Amino acid sequence: MTGRNERVALTALQRAYLAGRSAELPLGGRAMREFRAYDGLSDASRVRGVVDAVVARHEALRLHIDPDRAQQWVGDAPAVALREIDLTLVSPVEQARRLHSVRQAMLGPETSDRAPVEVAIVDRGDGVSVLLSVDSLIIDGAGVNRVLADAAALYAAAPGAEPDLPPIESDLIGELRNVPSETSTDREYWSARAETLGPVPSLPWSAPLASIDRSPYSRVGITIDGSTRNAARAAGSQRKLFENTVVFAAVTESLRRWSGGTGFRIGVPIGSTGAAGRPVGPFSDFVIVDVPDGPTFGERSRGLQRSVLAALSHRTVSGTTVARQVLAADRTAAVVCPVTFTNGLSWPASPDLPGERIRLSEHLTATPQVALDLRVSVADSGGLYLHADFATDAISETVVRGVLRTAADLLEAMADEATWSRGEPVDIDQSVLTSPDTAPPYRDEIRTMLWRNLFQDPPAGVAIVCGGRRIDYPTLAHMVTDAMSVLRADGVRAGDRVTVEMGKGVEQIVTVLACLLMRAVYIPLDPTAPERRREAIVAAVRPRRRVTEGLTGGREGAPTIRFEPSAADDAQYILFTSGSTGAPKGVVVRRDSVEAMMRSSLDRWRIGADDVLFGVSALHHDMSVVDSLAPFQVGATLVLPTHEQRRDAVAWAEAVAAERVTVWISVPAMMDMLLHCAAAGQLGTLRRAVLGGDWVTGELVDRLRTAAPDCGITSVGGPTETTVWNIWHDVVPQGPGPVPYGSPLPGNAYQVVDDHGRPVPPGVVGRMRCTGIAVADGYLVAGDAVPPGFGTTVGADGLAQRSFLTSDIGRYRPDGVIEFLGRADGFVKVRGVRIEPGEVEKELLSHSAVARAVVSAVRADPADSFGETALGCLYVAANGSDPAELRAHLERRLPSSHVPTVWRRVDDVPLTPNGKPDRDSVEHILRTSVEGADTDPLVWLTAAALNRVRPDDEVPVDAATEIPMHWLARGGLAAVVRQMSELTGGVPVDPAALAGADTVGGVVAALRSGPSASELVAAAELAREIEQLTDDEVDARLG
Repeated sequence: MTGRNERVALTALQRAYLAGRSAELPLGGRAMREFRAYDGLSDASRVRGVVDAVVARHEALRLHIDPDRAQQWVGDAPAVALREIDLTLVSPVEQARRLHSVRQAMLGPETSDRAPVEVAIVDRGDGVSVLLSVDSLIIDGAGVNRVLADAAALYAAAPGAEPDLPPIESDLIGELRNVPSETSTDREYWSARAETLGPVPSLPWSAPLASIDRSPYSRVGITIDGSTRNAARAAGSQRKLFENTVVFAAVTESLRRWSGGTGFRIGVPIGSTGAAGRPVGPFSDFVIVDVPDGPTFGERSRGLQRSVLAALSHRTVSGTTVARQVLAADRTAAVVCPVTFTNGLSWPASPDLPGERIRLSEHLTATPQVALDLRVSVADSGGLYLHADFATDAISETVVRGVLRTAADLLEAMADEATWSRGEPVDIDQSVLTSPDTAPPYRDEIRTMLWRNLFQDPPAGVAIVCGGRRIDYPTLAHMVTDAMSVLRADGVRAGDRVTVEMGKGVEQIVTVLACLLMRAVYIPLDPTAPERRREAIVAAVRPRRRVTEGLTGGREGAPTIRFEPSAADDAQYILFTSGSTGAPKGVVVRRDSVEAMMRSSLDRWRIGADDVLFGVSALHHDMSVVDSLAPFQVGATLVLPTHEQRRDAVAWAEAVAAERVTVWISVPAMMDMLLHCAAAGQLGTLRRAVLGGDWVTGELVDRLRTAAPDCGITSVGGPTETTVWNIWHDVVPQGPGPVPYGSPLPGNAYQVVDDHGRPVPPGVVGRMRCTGIAVADGYLVAGDAVPPGFGTTVGADGLAQRSFLTSDIGRYRPDGVIEFLGRADGFVKVRGVRIEPGEVEKELLSHSAVARAVVSAVRADPADSFGETALGCLYVAANGSDPAELRAHLERRLPSSHVPTVWRRVDDVPLTPNGKPDRDSVEHILRTSVEGADTDPLVWLTAAALNRVRPDDEVPVDAATEIPMHWLARGGLAAVVRQMSELTGGVPVDPAALAGADTVGGVVAALRSGPSASELVAAAELAREIEQLTDDEVDARLG
């Protein structure tokens, strides 16, 4: 036996518990404590005597800690603070208030003078309650159960009688001194293993774990009946699985489903069973277990048991040591094991006091740096009690209950032999968001209404306004008839393909309407796209006719044009997207899909003959489908910018005001441009704005409401493969972050699925799968429609329906609305860490000053795909915000690896012709931030030319400098080109190549792609050098 007051070193886990009290650690600022509350005892004095007896019996209750020297010893003084509270004379309401106050104090923050064990004996008059708080620094969970079992025996014993308690055969300090030392074999094992352990479970955390300080904790639980336990245990035994493994497999399988279907790491406490004869104390440790993947539940369960046994066979290395090694290998991890599994199957049973109505009214553990502790113990009924203690700031109770429910379902399913051979052993909440409304049957409604308004009963109003042209419905009908005659004379028939390859304007619309009424399939092409891309699309389409200019001058003797109905599954148009590979992919969109989308939209927004729509979207962008059809279905007016005005937001605002436009449909960036360029009062006639294709921010919504107070705002979404849009959300006042994705249109549904296509529970991040009427037939490859990426699923009505697995990632919010988080194919790797830019952009947009943000990988050498990469951010923000403020904002929400190191504030983000962020230009601008803009001679040349044209604006030599549209319009572009020519001694510059550039960097990108790029760079370098010389230096060089 050791001597009294002999000191020994703290264990590795004890030192970790002390470190966890630091508020600087995520999920820190607390001790590892277990709290219990018992009600229904009858004798307070007996309880007091029991406390004295267990303190005398168990040395752990006299264990003292010196945190400064990291030592511990057993003394004479108890490590227990006992309070007796008499509430016999107060009201029930006051009793409840006082008990709550005591409870809160026991669950409260740690102080230097706080006793490791606190006991409150509360006499309530009609019974006695006992509140207990135990610091795991002196006694572990199994030990607490052993002490309570002894206390129950002492309390139940007759007065003066000694209960038959087993003797404690060794002393505490001696046991602590004899804890096995690390072996070299175990050190080598964990050194190698630390680098290959799986990630933290990707549960639907309420906030980034790194951002959570001291969180409150709560407990929920579920009881598994004895028959279910026995059946699961028997099924596991047949497969040579221990009962511990059977329960652990159910828990980890549930976590896997709630984490998106991947493997992960989890902490498992070990080391103490509270066995009789051995002293209780701080003997526990933990191991980190790698939860493996596998094709079936049975194989994953066997792999899990092997993983546990491997960890236990190398247990001389503390889990805290392994945790440090994991942090060294994965510097992005803020918390090594935020999820743990505590197995209490072998712990002593709860106290059972004959004649007493005792019940455990509350039980809770709170562990530093653990967000979710899943625990199992034997229930009083002989079944299992599966419960979870969780940090309420880290994860919602709804999710925790879902995890427990799935685990319970798995235990029940284990009796079925088929469960073990399935990939997914049980079904869980499939998170299918289905519109409550069905799509009405196809009626060829679009063509019928167009035919009526053009040829049978034309409205009296104006059909199209474009530039100086005002075209009424009879004139439009004549133009469409002319175009149909030309197409028919050229051999175009129903089902034939026609490419529309002209700039924005009336003739473009006329051609589309002619194709639609003839039942031909139109394919819009961007006339400004590279010729190679356009020819590749033409080769894939094999069109009967290419239309590059207006179809006028119908042939004499052309046959009479009759209305002939079309079928629901006929193709209406083919729209090409770049896809994740960058190769053009033609989406074949059906007529019934377009009709269902149009009917839902027109009905929802009550678009009618009195409306005026503005058609700003390019024809090769799917939003143009609504511009091209909706006005003429209902007899409304379409206002079109000319091809030259397609990027002139000043002209847009003037047209909105002049024509009293009521409905605007575009990507958010185009609305942003409109708001920047519109004068006060110009947008006041807008009553509906439909925005989609990118983030719709709260900041943009606020500005729009200021400019157009009576304008309702709808966010729409969905990939091209789902017919313009198949999900929408009416915007309500909210904070500065992005607007939710929304709910599906009638006849459509959304699922969120994992990487294997399996539905995930609410809150879990996954890919979105669309089903229903909006889904296209497939892609056009080698002239035929094929369905890669498309499929069929069974709907709620039991019928097969088309489905498409998108590249969009998101999750279900607690209110059932989908939240869009980015794209699955948009990941970047920075210093080996896989990052989704959309995730960073979303958090930036939650900052009240940020209007737009684009996050991109920035390569020092763009030609070197494997070179050093940084994370950069181009952002538009209000005055007063700077990168330091935004970095701090992100550091509170994301891992440090996700915080950009390259920042550039701009007045606007460069856009593609479709109005989406031009990520190539963004990366170029960010790269100049790394390289130093003044080293690029073309940046200097562009800024110098602009400064000569606009000397009052003081254009900085900076690639990110915005170029307002009107600077390069109405003669401004020609003036800038003339100044470049003068500066470079006459090197030719193509003005058309610079048209539409938004920034100095955009101009530079155009200059570098021109035929005279190398000559221009050399001339610009010389011009810059000369420009920087003084007059005397010039004279000296000439002289």
